[in-house]
Amino acid sequence: MDRKKLLGVLILFLYSVTFAMAGASDNKANCPFAKMAGEWRGTAKCADRNCKDQILKLVLIFNGDKTVTGKIGNLKITKAKGSELKGTARRIMKGDFALSGELEGTLLPSEGSKKYVFAVFFSLKDNQIEGEIFSQGVVGSQQEKITNVSWRIMDMNKFSLQ
Repeated sequence: MDRKKLLGVLILFLYSVTFAMAGASDNKANCPFAKMAGEWRGTAKCADRNCKDQILKLVLIFNGDKTVTGKIGNLKITKAKGSELKGTARRIMKGDFALSGELEGTLLPSEGSKKYVFAVFFSLKDNQIEGEIFSQGVVGSQQEKITNVSWRIMDMNKFSLQ
C-alpha cells in the first residue's frame, strides 16, 4: 500500500477512534481542551511540493468541551472533536492531542462542495500549537486532483474571543 493510501486509511481510523474516545467522557472539568478554550489562528505549510495551496490559513476555536470549530484553508470545520493521546499513540503521532472531524467546502470548482475528513496531531508548547494536519488537498500543476496530503503547522497563537 503506498504512503498516501495508508495515510487515508489512518485518517479514517483516527476519525472514528477520536469520536468514540471523545464520547466516552463528557466531564468538562477533565477535558484537556478546557485550558485551550478560545480562538487560535495561524498558518501551515504543505509537506507535498506539488500542493496547489502551499500555505493554509488556520482558525481553530476550542470550545472547552472537546468540540472545535473554525476553518482550515477555505474549508469549514464541522463535527470535530478532540482527545488527549496517551502512551504509544502519543509517541507514534508525535503529539499530545488529536483532533478529527469533517471539513466542508470546495477544493476543486468542478466537483462542487463536498465533505472531507481530517486529523490534526498537536502539542501545546510555550502557548503555541505545534503539529501536523492530515487531510485531502489539491495537487498537480497541469491536471489537478484531490489526494491525501499533510501540512506542518508553522505558527498558531491564541487570540481572545470577541
